[in-house]
Amino acid sequence: MLKDYLMVAQDALSTQKELYQVKEQRLALALDEYVRLNDAYKEKSSSRTSCKYSKIQCNLFDLCPAGDPVSL
Repeated sequence: MLKDYLMVAQDALSTQKELYQVKEQRLALALDEYVRLNDAYKEKSSSRTSCKYSKIQCNLFDLCPAGDPVSL
């Protein structure tokens, strides 16, 4: 009886370890994605600082095609 309990407990512990490893992998992937997106955002926002217009105007220029009039 004790042997059965220990086997079940060991299986449960093994399952918990596997779940923990999967969660660690997911966290690592999420952190990598965060760093990648953050770097892309910083790169994009730093290129916008050279815009001679305000940030809102630059965003409007991105949304509107070149031929469309933009009332600012």
